[in-house]
Amino acid sequence: MKKILISIIIIFSFALIVVFAQVEDGGAAPADTAATAGMATEMITNYLIDDFEFANTWTVSMSRDNGIATLTRKDGAAADVKASSPDASKYILGVKIEYLKTGHTGFSVLPPKKIRIPGTVKDINVWVAGRNYEHSMSFYISDSFGSTHQIGMSSLNFVGWKKISAYVSPAIAQEDVHTQDSGIDFVGIRVDCDPKDTRGKYFVYFDDLSATTDMYLSTYSDPDDPKDIW
Repeated sequence: MKKILISIIIIFSFALIVVFAQVEDGGAAPADTAATAGMATEMITNYLIDDFEFANTWTVSMSRDNGIATLTRKDGAAADVKASSPDASKYILGVKIEYLKTGHTGFSVLPPKKIRIPGTVKDINVWVAGRNYEHSMSFYISDSFGSTHQIGMSSLNFVGWKKISAYVSPAIAQEDVHTQDSGIDFVGIRVDCDPKDTRGKYFVYFDDLSATTDMYLSTYSDPDDPKDIW
């Protein structure tokens, strides 16, 4: 009986030694794998496209048959923008429309040239001071193939400042497979006018144009890789 008991104790002790050895040598591997799998693969950044401090370099385009469009740089700032950067936010972009006739029309607010937004862009945002018209606003962007897309369609039927956002669909190509460069080009802002509100004058103001973008791939690209910009 004692021999059987001693044999059981020896077998049990050997089994414990094997288990502890496995834990010590390889037991931590699954945890390390999990930790690696849980590493951040995003670097979300609020990217400033334009603060309109030089708004007079922008232009506004509208059919002359429907109205006269004027653009100006005006003193002021949205309160939330002013609070975040009181020294930098001094000017806004203003547009005045003088309608010549009622009907379907609209206008585009354009930068002097396309503005590159790096990374994988999630959305585009701008502060807008509305005047409670049933107009709608969207953005024009250009994908990695050079194709233009119109994104978002937000109503402007509010008074005062409001942050307008437009989601950038994952279906829009943002990565160049040859260079691994990612991003889109900002082309402009589009306002489509409600026909019943196309009489008299219309005023609208813009401040702090920005994008939410994932800079992870851009940040971890090879720093010595030459850029194809020349």
